[in-house]
Amino acid sequence: MSLKWRKWVFLALLALVPILGGCEGCTDKEKLRKPGAPSNLVAKAVSYNRMDLTWQDNSNNEDGFNVYCAVGGSEYGTIATLAANTAAYEHSQLQPMTEYSYYVQACIGEEYANSSEVSATTSCPAEILTSEIGRIHNHQFRISGKVQSHADEPSLVEITVSIYNPDTAELEGTATDTSYVEAHGTKDFAIDCVTTHVLLGGFDNYTVEVTDVEILY
Repeated sequence: MSLKWRKWVFLALLALVPILGGCEGCTDKEKLRKPGAPSNLVAKAVSYNRMDLTWQDNSNNEDGFNVYCAVGGSEYGTIATLAANTAAYEHSQLQPMTEYSYYVQACIGEEYANSSEVSATTSCPAEILTSEIGRIHNHQFRISGKVQSHADEPSLVEITVSIYNPDTAELEGTATDTSYVEAHGTKDFAIDCVTTHVLLGGFDNYTVEVTDVEILY
């Protein structure tokens, strides 16, 4: 074999090195492959205003993770970008009695893989301490009482009263009012409710419940 021929064979073999070696000579972007999707995503409402997320990291080459959230059926949006090898996230300053949905995305450059979606609902930080009912007119009653907030911040507490027919158990009237309550405070309330029919005699077939709380951050 002539020297010139051996030189061409050598150059040809040298050209094959990047192909046989896989990533030698490739750019970082060319080395990328799709990451494994996170699994076992869990959302746990640990309080009225905080959700803890945990998941299993199934990739060993991700650049990081994006955490997506949707509130009450709204569109998803990014709430956090986390470093590689992260498997937990604390979502705070939430609103009580609200459903939050999540999914986690593993990313490598422009490649990504999503976890399944999960949802959880934050708890209620307020409770009705006392209540009583009194008649104002034939069709009108007043339900009064006291509500307490266990929140660390001031809040707007929505209270709903419902009056039922003592004979048929059918709903006769409902009314809602909102009270401002200081952090860890109590507040008196009085809500007037008009019924469909005149309810005679003694009457105590009613309910009082906290139906919404807005934390004032």
